[in-house]
Amino acid sequence: MEFKNWIIEEAISISPSIKGFALKVNQNGNALEYADEKKIKSFLKNSMQKYYGNEFESLSSRYDIELSEIFEGSSEVFFKLLIKPKKFREPELASTDNDLYDYYKKYKGGKTGKYLRKNPEDAIKEIPNNPNFVYRGMSFEEWENIKKTGFIQSKGAYNIGDDQKGLTFYGKADTASSYAGHFSPWQFQTSRNKPSVVIAISKNNVKSHEDMPEAIPSSEYAHVGPLSSKEILEAWMVVPTRASFGSLDLIFKYVYNKNGYFELSSPREGSRFTPDVSYVLKKII
Repeated sequence: MEFKNWIIEEAISISPSIKGFALKVNQNGNALEYADEKKIKSFLKNSMQKYYGNEFESLSSRYDIELSEIFEGSSEVFFKLLIKPKKFREPELASTDNDLYDYYKKYKGGKTGKYLRKNPEDAIKEIPNNPNFVYRGMSFEEWENIKKTGFIQSKGAYNIGDDQKGLTFYGKADTASSYAGHFSPWQFQTSRNKPSVVIAISKNNVKSHEDMPEAIPSSEYAHVGPLSSKEILEAWMVVPTRASFGSLDLIFKYVYNKNGYFELSSPREGSRFTPDVSYVLKKII
């Protein structure tokens, strides 16, 4: 097995309470093929790879995914997944000054539902904003690509319209660190395995809203095309220190197959709660 596939396999687990479900049923609703633990794991991995595409590798490298419950309906199967940030397993105990201390003590064994990791040395809570700099928060993958290519350039996946084509955006220090820590898509959020990064470059390297009013919002800046990584003046690693588990519901519908039976479709997403992560910043440049 390739190392990449092994990592994905290791990220997925099945609760011991789950016994299985029908992968295929006939027109009378009777099971033609029943999934045991091995088939469930394979089915879940393949389904999530189809749903998230190439981004599933990023997701599975950041989180452990546990299938905690299965609900079988007359025409659908519901999977409830626990999303656990990797390397967070030390429960946080409520302190006596916590407003919910009595509740946690009585009903939760004194635990808050959060999990902890030790802060790195020389960590800071926020980046001092230099008015001569602009800042960009990015995923671990983008940072690695900068080191590989020697250039800063957004792929533009979340840019809006043709006006923003080729632009790489920046803002203030607090905005950049918040994006890197909380507001990026959950499969690219900061993690202990793949921490996000905030970089700072000179404001002389970018255009403002006044330069490109149709493309650049008033509170942001951007450069057009690639910029040499030598222009990075400072950089910080966004290090998670406290996290909660998240959850994700996937829903599969039985659909008719031309071979004369019903099988489960590709999933659609139900409710989702992204893991909540607190972080500190460690200067790396």
